Amino acid sequence: MIGAEFIAETLSSGTVFGLGVGARLRDVESAIHLDHVDDVQGRRGKRLMRRDYGLLEVTFGGEPDWECRWISVEVHRFSTSPDLIGEARELMGVEFSQYTAWSDVQCEFNRLADGALIQSPIVQHGYKVFRSRGLGLTVQVVDDRECIRGDFPGFGDVWSIEVALPADS
Repeated sequence: MIGAEFIAETLSSGTVFGLGVGARLRDVESAIHLDHVDDVQGRRGKRLMRRDYGLLEVTFGGEPDWECRWISVEVHRFSTSPDLIGEARELMGVEFSQYTAWSDVQCEFNRLADGALIQSPIVQHGYKVFRSRGLGLTVQVVDDRECIRGDFPGFGDVWSIEVALPADS
């Protein structure tokens, strides 16, 4: 599977590797076999734990059971970390490139699902932000025509995806 397909599947299902909001920490550990760093913040009983896998960031709450609150797919990190591309291929079976064009994702998404799920974008601080409130999805796409591909994604490239609790829940 290529990166655009992976992103389109995430958008059509509202999950990442079958994991979504509400998944328990043990389920995430069983599904994702990547090195990670944990960052726990807040006061006991109301703490959040952000687990950073490089490509993915999974945020949990509700200790001691640690339930997933949201998942971010940090697509922009491929532009500066070639090792991450190899890791995604070897451990997850996804062939990402340094950059993923939103137009490629849209083609894959339209093939998999009803493209109407993604609402018209909101433009914010150099990004187009696409949302599907019903699935709790947000996609940030670079919208600064002066941004060219290099150390970071360029105009029209996906920056990140977030899966969170749907707005109508």
